Amino acid sequence: MSGEAPGASEKRWFSISKENVLSSFTTSAQGLVQEEAAKRLAQYGANEPVRERPKGPAYYILKQINQPIIYVLLVAAAVTIYLGEWIDTAVILAVVVANAIMGYVQESKAGRAIEELIRYSVATAKVRRNGDQLTLPSRNIVPGDIVVLQSGDMVPADLRFMFAKNLFVDESVFTGESAPVLKQTETLNDEWLVPADQVNMGFSGTLVVRGRGEGVVVATGPRTEISKISIELRETKKATFPMIKKIEELAKVVSLAVAVAAVFTFSIGLVRGYEALYMFRASVALAVAAIPEGLPALVTVVLATGVRVMARRNAIVRSLPAVEALGSTTVICSDKTGTLTMNRMTVVKVHSGGRDYDAEPPVYSCVQHCDYPGPVSLKNEPDLYDTLAAGALCNDAVIKDGIADGDPTETALVLAADVAGVQPKLERIDEIPFETTLGYMATLHHDVGEDVIFVKGAPERVIQKCSRARRGNKLAKIDSVHLIDKSHEMARQSLRVLAVAMKRVPSGKNSLDPKDIDNLIFLGLIGMLDPPRPEAKEAIAACREAGIRVIMITGDHVATAEAIGKDLGLTEGRERVVTGHDIETMHGPDLAKAIRESNIFARTTPEHKLRITRQLVADGEVVAVTGDGVNDAPALKAATIGVAMGRSGTDAAKEAADIVLKDDNFATIVAAVEEGRDVYSKVHKMIAWSIPTNIGEAMMLLIAISLGIALPLLPLQILWINLVTAIALAIPMAFEPREKGLLSRPPRPPGERLITNVLIRKFVIVSVLMVLGTFGVFYAYQDRGETDAISQTVALNTLVFFEIFYLFNSRSLIEPAHTVSLRANLWMPVGVLACFASQLLVTYWKPLNIVFHTDGIGLGDWFIALGLASSVFIAIELEKVVFRRRGSNNGR
Repeated sequence: MSGEAPGASEKRWFSISKENVLSSFTTSAQGLVQEEAAKRLAQYGANEPVRERPKGPAYYILKQINQPIIYVLLVAAAVTIYLGEWIDTAVILAVVVANAIMGYVQESKAGRAIEELIRYSVATAKVRRNGDQLTLPSRNIVPGDIVVLQSGDMVPADLRFMFAKNLFVDESVFTGESAPVLKQTETLNDEWLVPADQVNMGFSGTLVVRGRGEGVVVATGPRTEISKISIELRETKKATFPMIKKIEELAKVVSLAVAVAAVFTFSIGLVRGYEALYMFRASVALAVAAIPEGLPALVTVVLATGVRVMARRNAIVRSLPAVEALGSTTVICSDKTGTLTMNRMTVVKVHSGGRDYDAEPPVYSCVQHCDYPGPVSLKNEPDLYDTLAAGALCNDAVIKDGIADGDPTETALVLAADVAGVQPKLERIDEIPFETTLGYMATLHHDVGEDVIFVKGAPERVIQKCSRARRGNKLAKIDSVHLIDKSHEMARQSLRVLAVAMKRVPSGKNSLDPKDIDNLIFLGLIGMLDPPRPEAKEAIAACREAGIRVIMITGDHVATAEAIGKDLGLTEGRERVVTGHDIETMHGPDLAKAIRESNIFARTTPEHKLRITRQLVADGEVVAVTGDGVNDAPALKAATIGVAMGRSGTDAAKEAADIVLKDDNFATIVAAVEEGRDVYSKVHKMIAWSIPTNIGEAMMLLIAISLGIALPLLPLQILWINLVTAIALAIPMAFEPREKGLLSRPPRPPGERLITNVLIRKFVIVSVLMVLGTFGVFYAYQDRGETDAISQTVALNTLVFFEIFYLFNSRSLIEPAHTVSLRANLWMPVGVLACFASQLLVTYWKPLNIVFHTDGIGLGDWFIALGLASSVFIAIELEKVVFRRRGSNNGR
C-alpha cells in the first residue's frame, strides 16, 4: 500500500503553505482523531519499509558455481565418474569445492544492505491526536499525523514543519553533509529543490540535535525518501566486474575449443577404426588436459592475496573481484565532504582591526597576515585576540581532552581559539540562543568590575547592531557598507562567514534580552570552511597521471563545490559545474554530454548520483563511486566498484559497497588502484603461464590420436602435471613483487580482451616447443628400445621442466627475466624445489610408479630433459627482445 495521501508523490510540500498542507490531509494542529487515524493505517499501511527476505548460504554457494568454466569442470567430473576414473574425479571436484569455499567466505556477508536501511526506522514517536500528545510505535504513524520533536529524537516519517524553535536536524545520513540544518516553517517559493535545501521539511531517519519542532506527516513507509532509496537499491543492478567479464569470455572460448577438439578427436578415432568406448575415454582425457582446471582457484588465490595487501593499506575488500576491478578503474566519482575534505569546519580567515589574517594549513596551527608570511604574535594583535575570544565564549561547544564536542561551526571557533592560545575564562550568566528570526546568538559573562556581552551571527544582522568598531586600542565609527562588502567577498571564497561583536555593561546584570543587543562594538569577521585534505590534491594528481578521471559529486552549494574543486585541480580541462537542477532537465545525449564536460556536480540528490553512475557505466567506463550515507547505497551498488567510508560511513553504505576505506581517505583509493593493477598484472601472468601448457598437453593427445601413434603421456600423467604445477609453480606467482610504474600507465581499455595479441604469440611459441620437445624425446627413447614407462617418464619430466623454465619467462611479460630478482619472491625458488621434489617421487617411488606408470631414469636423462626444456626460455626471451625493439610488446 501507499504511504502517502493520493497524489502526494507529485506534490512539492516545501512549496505549499502550512495551512494548505493541513487542508490537503484533512487535519489540524490538534492532530487526527483516533478513528480517522485507524482508517488511514488500514488504507496506507504500516510506517515501515518493505522488507526483502535475506539471502541464505545456498545463494552465495551457487553464485560461486555459476561460472562457465565451473560448468565445464562439472561436466568433466560427471564423465570421469561414469568412466570410473576416480582420481580424475577427485582432483576436478576438489578444485570446484575449493573455489566455491574461498568465494563464499568473502561474499557471504554481502546481502544485508537492504536490512541495514531498516535500522534507520524509529521504534516510537510522539504524536498529537485530538489535542492529546501520545507516544506511539512509529509503525502506527499515518499521513496527516502531527509529530512532536525535541533534541535527541529521530524523525519517524517525512514531515512538513508547522512549528520550529531553534530546530537543528542532522541530515548527514541522508544528504552526506555534516553540518546540522536549521529548520524553518516558511513556504519555499521554488519549483524544485534538492532535499538538502528543503529546510521546512523533515525526513525519516534523520536526527534532531537541538531545539523543538512539530510537523505534519506527508509520507510514511515505502514512500518516504529514505525508503525510496531502499527500493532503488533493491532494483539497482550491480555492474559486472571487468575481470569477471573477461574470465567468463575466456571460459566460453576454452569450453568451445575443448568441445570442438573432443568431438574432432572422437570422430578421427572412429574413422581410424578405434573402438567407440576407447575413443570416448581418449576424448575425455583430451578435454581434461585442455581445461585449465586450476585457473579459477589460482585467480582466487591472487585476489585473496590482494585483499590482504589492501587491508594493510587501509582498504577492506568485501568482494574478491573488486580487488582487480579497482585497478581497471577509468572514473572515480567521489563525495566531497569527508573524502576530499576534512569533514571538519575550520577557521581559515579572520578580518579584524581592518586587517586580514589567514590560518596556516594543513593543521591551522598558527595565524598569519595575508600580506606577509610568518606567524602573528597575539600580544601585538588585540583585535585578533578579542575576535577569537568572542567566538570561543559565545559558544556552546566544549573541548575535552583535546577533542571538541558540539555543533561543527561552533567547534571550529573554539578549536581556532584554543590552537592560537586564546583560552578566555569568563563565567557565563545568561544567553540568547540562536534563532532564525534574530540571526544571532548572544551570551552574558562576568568580567573584572563589569559584565560583557558577546554576540556572533549573520554579518548583516550583527553589523546593523554595531555603532563602533575596534582598531587596536581605539574605537572608531563603524563602516557598515565596507564590512558587509568584506563579508560578501569572503562568502564568494566559499567561506561560511560569522560576525562577532561585544558590549560592556555595568556589573550585576543577570539576564539578557534582545533589547540589550544594540550599540555593539564590532570585533571581526570569521570565515570557515571544510578544507580539502592535504593529501587529496596529490592523490588527484596521481589519478590524472594514471589516466583516471576524478568527478566530485556533492550536495553542497555551487560556489563551495567550485572553489574546492579548483583547489584540488578537478577543473583542469572541464570548467563547467553541473547542478542537480540541470540533471533534472537532462536526458539521453544531453546528460551524457554534460557528464563528459564536467568534473564537478553540486546540489545533487541520491537520484542524481545514481543517474550519473549509470550513465558512466552505460558509456563503457569502469566506475568507482565513494559514499558514506544511506543515500549513497544505490549508487554504490550500481557502480562497478562501490567504495564506502569506514569511519563516517553508515552500515547501509558499507554493506552496499565492495571496498571499505578504514581511514575515509581519498588517497587510500589511489593506493588501492595501484594494488588492483598489480593484481591484474599477476592474473595476466598466471594466464600467460597456464594456458599454453594446457594447449600443449591437449595438442600432444590430439596429434597422437589423429596420427594413430602411441601417446607420449598418459591422461593420468597429464593430470599429475596439472596438479603439481598448479600448486608448486602457479601459487608462488601470487607473491611476485609489484611492478614499477603501475600508476604511470593509462587504465586498460574496458573492452580489452584478457587474451591479448602478446599472449597469443607466446601461446603459439610455448605450446609448439612443448609439443615438439615432448614428442621428440618420447620417440627418440622409443627408437632406441626403451620401455613405454621409461620413455613416458622422460617425456613427463621434460614437460615439467618446460613449465619451470617458462615460469621464469612469465615473471615479466615485457622485461628480460634477469631483471626480476629471485630475492624479491623467495616463494618462487621454494615452489620450483617443491615441484622438482615431486618429480623425484613420481620417478623413483614405487607406489607412485605403479599408479602413474612411471619408472626410474638415469642422470643423463635428466640433463636431456633440462636441455630440451631450456629452449622455451631462450625462445621467449628472444621474443621479448625482438618485439620490444619493434615497440609492440606492450602487454596488449
